[in-house]
Amino acid sequence: MNIQIFLSMKEKYENISYHIGEIVNNYEDMIEMLNLELEKSPKDKNIIYELELMMHGKKSYHDKIKQIDVFLNLYNKKAQKILGASLCEHDFVDDYIDVDVERSEKITYCKKCSITK
Repeated sequence: MNIQIFLSMKEKYENISYHIGEIVNNYEDMIEMLNLELEKSPKDKNIIYELELMMHGKKSYHDKIKQIDVFLNLYNKKAQKILGASLCEHDFVDDYIDVDVERSEKITYCKKCSITK
């Protein structure tokens, strides 16, 4: 695969992952709002049903992020081999990745070649 296409594909996967993460954040906000409503009306079946839908939607998108992260890990490993860490003028940044629904982990990586520290 051409290196430019490869890097463009990697960037697209990162972009998709970011935007799906924003969708998950919106689901979390909606779930929080529905939980507040449920406290006021604990037996309201419409709220309970809507809450179940939101929780299912959030899980579905969170699972999609996990799938994309698998592709990103493969692209990052391949990028390290193709570009070679010694050829890069690293620009390291700190970031957090979701390990699971309730836990994130801090990572440090180069914005240019994606090598991690």
